[in-house]
Amino acid sequence: MSLTAKNLDIAGALNQSQSIFGGFESQWRKTQDYEGVFCPGYSVEESNAADILQGVAEGLGARAYQDLAGNVHFHFEGENSKTAPIMVASHIDAVPSGGRYDGRSGVVTGLAAIKALQDNKISLPQDMVVTVCRAEESAWWQSGVFGVGAKLITKEVTPELLETKRVDTKRTLSSHMQEIGMNVDALAGALKSDQVIFPYKELGHYLETHIEQSPALLDAEKSLGIVTDIRTYLRFKSGIIFNGKSAHSGATPQHMRQDAVIAGADFISCWTKKMQSLMADNDLVFTIPDAKVIGPGDTSVPEQFLIMPEVRSLDKELLERVKGITFGIAKASATQWHCSVDFNERAIQIGNPAKMNKGAHDVLMELSAELGVDVLSMPSGAGHDAGTFANAGVPSNMIFTRHGNEGISHNPNEILGISPDANPYDSGSDFANSIRLASAFLASGNVVKKENNQPFTQILQSNNVPTRHIA
Repeated sequence: MSLTAKNLDIAGALNQSQSIFGGFESQWRKTQDYEGVFCPGYSVEESNAADILQGVAEGLGARAYQDLAGNVHFHFEGENSKTAPIMVASHIDAVPSGGRYDGRSGVVTGLAAIKALQDNKISLPQDMVVTVCRAEESAWWQSGVFGVGAKLITKEVTPELLETKRVDTKRTLSSHMQEIGMNVDALAGALKSDQVIFPYKELGHYLETHIEQSPALLDAEKSLGIVTDIRTYLRFKSGIIFNGKSAHSGATPQHMRQDAVIAGADFISCWTKKMQSLMADNDLVFTIPDAKVIGPGDTSVPEQFLIMPEVRSLDKELLERVKGITFGIAKASATQWHCSVDFNERAIQIGNPAKMNKGAHDVLMELSAELGVDVLSMPSGAGHDAGTFANAGVPSNMIFTRHGNEGISHNPNEILGISPDANPYDSGSDFANSIRLASAFLASGNVVKKENNQPFTQILQSNNVPTRHIA
C-alpha cells in the first residue's frame, strides 16, 4: 500500500485524538470570573495533561523521558536507530481563558501519526520523539518570555529567568517548578555549564503542527498551511507613556492644557499612517494591544496616557528601524501638544525571526499534492517553539491546520473543525488531513540525511536524561 494513498486508514488515529481531547476537558473552567482552559506552564494542570499523553504514548510503545527543564519526550524507535530522529513537538499549556486546541493539537497529531502508521503496518524509517514543550505561552509570566521549555533546552535564556513571577500567584517560576517535583538547582547548574539538558543537536528534524490562529486559510479555501518563515516581534513591554498635566476638564482654557490623551491620540494616528506606508514594500503587521489613561478622573484633563504598540515582521533590521521611527513620532506628538514622553528602552523586546527548512517545505508540498490536500505556502505571524529550534540549528518546519470561527485562538470560542457544527474527527476534516500529512512526512524516509554515532536511546542515556514515570 502506498503511504500517500488517500485511503490511508486513520480511523483509529482520529478516535485516539478524540479520546485525548476528552481527557483534557477536566481543565475547562467556567465561573463568573473565568471561562476556558486553565493550564499555566509549569503547573500541576500541565503535568496532568502530560500524564494523559504519556499513557497513550506508552500504549503505542514509547519510552517517556523528562529533561531537567521539565519538557516531556516520548521516544519511538525506528528501523535505523542511528539516523537522527525527527522530533514532533508543541505545547499543552494555554493562555488565561484559553481554548482547547492551541498547541495541544500538535502533540495530539504527533501521537495520531504514530497510531496511523502502526495501524497501516508502516515502519518509521528513523526514531521519532513526540515532545511536550513546557510553558510556551508568555501571558502567565512577568518576563514576557514565550517558549520557556524550548529556550531552556537550547540555553537561549539564563538562570535569572527562573525568578520571574507568575502574574496571578506572584510566585516565582522556580517555586512552580519545585511544586511539580523539578530539581531547580540542577536546572540552574546545567544552564551555567556545558551540561546538556536535552540532546537537541542530535536531532535530524523538528516538525510542529498547530492550528493556524488566523482566517487566512479559511479565506484562501485551503485545508492546511505549510509555513515558510516565522515572524518576530517588536514590543514595548512597559509602554510609551505620554505625560501631561492634570487640570479641570471644564475650567482650564484649551490653549493652556497639556492633555496626555490628545498627544497619545495624535501619536496613534501618525504612527498608524507610517506603519501603513512601510507595509507597501515590507513584510509588516502592527497593532496596539493596549492603550489606557493612568489614574483617570471624570472631570480631569488626563495627566498620563500609556500606549503599547506591537509590530511583527520577518525582517529584524526593519523592526530596529521601526523602534527609532516610533520614538521620533512619539516625541513629535508630545511636543505638539505640550507634553513629554517616557520610554523604558530596557523593556523593549525584539525577537528573532526564523526560516523554515526549504527542502522539507518542498517535501511537505509534494506530499500534500500526492494526498490530494489543498495547501497554502505561508508565513507564520505568531511565534512558536519551531522558531527556537530553527534558530538553534535544527532543520524545522510547521504545518498549520485550518479551523473555523474566523480562525480565532487564545479564546474559549476556539474550535478545531471548519465550523461549530463540523466534526473535526471526521475522516474528511482538516484535522484528519494534518494527520495524513504528518504520517506521510514521518514515513517518507527522504527528509533526514544526518547519521548519529550511536542510537538515540544511548544518546539520551549518556546525557542522563531521566525517564519519566506517572505518579
